[in-house]
Amino acid sequence: MDGVSGTGLRIVEASDLDPLLGACQEHLGTYRKLLQAIEEKTARIESRYPQAFACRSGCHDCCQEIPTILPVEWAWMRDHDRKPEAPLVSRLHPGERLCARLESDGRCAIYPFRPVVCRTQGHLLLAVDQEVDHCPWNFEGVEDVDAEEIFSLEDLHGTLLRVNLDFLRRAVPDRFAELAGCRVRFHP
Repeated sequence: MDGVSGTGLRIVEASDLDPLLGACQEHLGTYRKLLQAIEEKTARIESRYPQAFACRSGCHDCCQEIPTILPVEWAWMRDHDRKPEAPLVSRLHPGERLCARLESDGRCAIYPFRPVVCRTQGHLLLAVDQEVDHCPWNFEGVEDVDAEEIFSLEDLHGTLLRVNLDFLRRAVPDRFAELAGCRVRFHP
């Protein structure tokens, strides 16, 4: 398995993992629980602030190219991956490459199977520097929110890393140490 070495991480092609992760759906239970928790939180926030979200089906301005995803995320989406040819432009990030999985109408071709980072797009995100970020068209006029309605990127990424390790221990125990430091290239 070739990969790009950096600071202890290796970036591998999805095709490199396919033979290893082909029959691992039964090991995705913890990941499913994480996705369910994210979906419940986003639904709760969106129901509390229904007028605060400009995001709608086809909105793609925040859908920048994601360099890599974790093996557990690839295992979740691999059977449903589609890469339409639709070069779109973002009003928010002009000139930057957008996700290769966007349809020509701006909708996500893999929406039910999208990575975790995509599931929190547009919501209030607490960065490591303690700054809160969100889509500039969302939460206009909202003055006060509960801390529980903000996604902590540090907490979310930490949980996702633990879920990934749990998945790898179960799905490929003989290759766990090798794959624990891998990230899967999300875009060609």
